[in-house]
Amino acid sequence: MVCTHEGLIQRGHITIWINPEMLEKWRYEGERAQGGQFVYSDSAIEVCLMVRKVYHLPYRQTRGFIENFFEQTHVELPVPNYSLA
Repeated sequence: MVCTHEGLIQRGHITIWINPEMLEKWRYEGERAQGGQFVYSDSAIEVCLMVRKVYHLPYRQTRGFIENFFEQTHVELPVPNYSLA
């Protein structure tokens, strides 16, 4: 099997896909408890933790990774802060 130069380059590409429905459910939409300040849905936090686990990132770098991903894909959503999630 012969590998082309382009084939070798493409091996370094990372494709990340997030279901559009997930982005619609990014913010918390449940009942508001007295003193509760929920901003993110459980699913949003789970996505962040999944990225953290897959890429072996500390919390701050996970936040930066997801913020950069949203920036690159023109998604305007807040990203959970590791100390508030």
